Amino acid sequence: MAYDMLRDDDTAICMLTLQTDGTWFWCSELAYYVETYHLALDDRFLAHAAASDWKPRQLSLAELLSLEEQLTNDADA
Repeated sequence: MAYDMLRDDDTAICMLTLQTDGTWFWCSELAYYVETYHLALDDRFLAHAAASDWKPRQLSLAELLSLEEQLTNDADA
């Protein structure tokens, strides 16, 4: 579960998951912080999302496994 890190209570936001379109990664609570606190997003991320008609590309299983391997290898370094 993800909790609002900017509040002093245990306000639950959503289930914490990692999201990706193969180019960018973001956590599932990002939308909450944008909506609630008007968090500014990187202009490159916004341009990428707009170019994709605001719909993240669905990755194949092979692409997801490759990303998982990259993340695991980076974490071990």
